[in-house]
Amino acid sequence: MISFPDVKSLLQPERRTFADGSEVLLFPTESTELVKLDLVFDAGYSLQTQKLCARAVSKLMPVATRHMNSRKLAEYLDYRGVLMDSSLGLCKNILSVYTHRRYLEEVLSVVDDMIRQPAFDEADFEVWRAAKRQEMLAALKRSPAQARRIWYHALFGSDHPLGQYATVEDLERLELKDVADFHSEHYKHCQVIMSGNVGERGVTECLSDKVTEQPSHSATQSPSHSVTLPIEGAQQTSLRIGRILPENDGRLLIHTSLLGGYFGSRLMSNLREDKGFTYGISAHMQEYGDGTTVFYILSDVAAGTAQAAVEEVMQELRRLGEAPVSQEELDVVRNVLAGDAMRALDGVFERAERWCDIVENGHSWLMDPDFGNILRDVTPEQLCDLAHRYLNPDDMTVALAGVV
Repeated sequence: MISFPDVKSLLQPERRTFADGSEVLLFPTESTELVKLDLVFDAGYSLQTQKLCARAVSKLMPVATRHMNSRKLAEYLDYRGVLMDSSLGLCKNILSVYTHRRYLEEVLSVVDDMIRQPAFDEADFEVWRAAKRQEMLAALKRSPAQARRIWYHALFGSDHPLGQYATVEDLERLELKDVADFHSEHYKHCQVIMSGNVGERGVTECLSDKVTEQPSHSATQSPSHSVTLPIEGAQQTSLRIGRILPENDGRLLIHTSLLGGYFGSRLMSNLREDKGFTYGISAHMQEYGDGTTVFYILSDVAAGTAQAAVEEVMQELRRLGEAPVSQEELDVVRNVLAGDAMRALDGVFERAERWCDIVENGHSWLMDPDFGNILRDVTPEQLCDLAHRYLNPDDMTVALAGVV
């Protein structure tokens, strides 16, 4: 019998409501002196009208304010040991701030200033643009990044945000006014999540919890096909194989673990241990905030083995739909997924991060309170039938980048 964590209880935050009706979600503990603040904005790249403006805001907003230039702000944060990061997704941008609890109130004041009155200085913009240009040019030579780009474009097409990608030309066309306009429109409200030693200190009421409705994008499965992109000087080939799932069924997460979710999984045993094509290969099921769910397999394989590796992946997909998994292998996967869930919830910072994932992507099967029951009750025959319907090799889109 598997021991799946009580997700419903562990992922239930405390809620603190202010006089203005705004709300903060808390994952408190006294076992650390740190506090983490996650600010979730409806400011993902699906909302942008100019490519890269959402990315520019996420990177430039924490750099300087109207009251502190980039040098002074950096010195202020460094002196107090404050760490900041941003995570830009399809629908959301999450600004994360780590600070010692003794500095919480003053750091909150500075963060509020970043959100309300970012400087968006021309010099800072050009520094970011120069760094972004080098990053984009370097990505053109990296096979994993290129395989991801051409796969998503082949799967979704250029009309869907997940199928679009920015070029250096887009970067050159971007103006600081585009950045400021995007910020003005999409950073009026946010959802606030605090974790760590939050104590009894308040959070400024300006950080409200009003979240606007997300735009929907129609994601339909494109006809399956293969796309390749040669990269001069590449030492390997990056492959990505998968599809848009017509149904978001939690049992398909079990297939991802069977195929490539742990060291002894089928794809690892085949392509790494038996064939020696790769150092590692993994399978994933990704949910997005607009309701889209994709299944994919990715790996970097040795030059000259890409076509053979693709054939082996397809053969493993066929096996899933042709013969039920053994009870012994299913029990192993049950324990692997239960362990994944336990590690994902091991501490308040991890629980806050899982909550942010759900806010950003709309759902997470591993963190779904019903997934433990699904994992316990699923039968090998049900998994075989599901794989036959949804993981048919003929429905997969294949992307190869590098030595092709």
